[in-house]
Amino acid sequence: ICRLVAGMPLAVELAASWVDMLALDEIGNELKQGLDILESELRDVPERQRSMRASFDYSWRQLDEADQTVFSQLSIFRGGFTRPAAQEVTGASLRRLSHLVNKSLISFDRGRGRYVVHELLRQYGAEKLAQQTELEAITYDRHSDYYCQFMAAYTDALKGKGKREALFAIEAELKNVLIAWNHASTQQNIEAIGMSLEPFWRFYWDFGKRELSEFEGAVAEFRKGEANGARGIVLGRLLAPLGRSYGSRGDTAKAREMLAESLDLLRRLEATEEGLIPLLFQAEVQDSMEESNRLYREGLALARAVGDRWAIAHALLFMVGNARLTGDYQEAEQLGHEALNQFRQNEDEIGAAVALNELSLLATDRGRYEEAVTLSRESISLTRRFNPMVRIIGLFPLGLALYALGEYGEAEEQF
Repeated sequence: ICRLVAGMPLAVELAASWVDMLALDEIGNELKQGLDILESELRDVPERQRSMRASFDYSWRQLDEADQTVFSQLSIFRGGFTRPAAQEVTGASLRRLSHLVNKSLISFDRGRGRYVVHELLRQYGAEKLAQQTELEAITYDRHSDYYCQFMAAYTDALKGKGKREALFAIEAELKNVLIAWNHASTQQNIEAIGMSLEPFWRFYWDFGKRELSEFEGAVAEFRKGEANGARGIVLGRLLAPLGRSYGSRGDTAKAREMLAESLDLLRRLEATEEGLIPLLFQAEVQDSMEESNRLYREGLALARAVGDRWAIAHALLFMVGNARLTGDYQEAEQLGHEALNQFRQNEDEIGAAVALNELSLLATDRGRYEEAVTLSRESISLTRRFNPMVRIIGLFPLGLALYALGEYGEAEEQF
């Protein structure tokens, strides 16, 4: 309850007045629905202290019309916002934002360089915005366009150099990105979804999230029309990472079906380059090692033809795993070093870390345990600056190598 009202004293006191009638979880659920529960029946207190709505109404009446318009529009943001975002989405000037800060309707977090709206105030502003249908629609469109373009700007960084900064920048805006993505999906905005879908799935993948529920929604929306032209290409591109997510969760039949649909659609529309990603993802979910390798070789050739360095490294990396499983250690080692060099050329620290892990596992398979430990420790050093889901990827290969060396205590620590 304290989190829902962000510690606002009057809100805490008004929520507490319900404890004789409602269980605490019921109060919490009511708070999630809106402000109306935050009202007291006491009449021996000033009017604006009897409810949060009355308190906010009092503050609202102190604003001029321009301030009211901007404040209601700012309610669209989640998790705060930057000054450029506010200016682009609402047209708010620095002076206007400063005025709202002085009125205590928004606050500025200097440490993060972000403006913040108290959640209860945000709900109040959202109610005001909903009363102006045309303004609300315009605001949602601008917000969606802004954050889809924001995502698109990190497409290249997420493939290599600048990945860490990109991941943290997107993480800080993820709540806004989700609002923007869902709006663009509902509106079937081909351009917005097209520019943001690749960085979106790359971000989720690097953060260890395998369930792409947002892509499920987008696919459902884009299936409502004809799968032709730019619309069909976007649908094909949406299906690829969604199919891969099914594969990563063990539903390989669904994954193969979805990836085949993606590839067929993109080939029919002669979107050769766009077909590269579903081709590589399709190789990951094959039961037949021979078919998997055939698809990887086809994908590798296409990646080299179009100059996609990320796809080259990706194909090489997964071919390492296939070679290891079939016992072709010499081929695996050659491919592993080639993949590692490609990731290093791309300045992709996470990719390089994964390649080092493959080489570590290979060294363990071949009885070169000290080398395996060295490779794993190098992998861990590359991921130290990233989030926990990334940092754990080197621990298992290191644990295996230490176990093989008889270093059971340290191996257990890594596991």
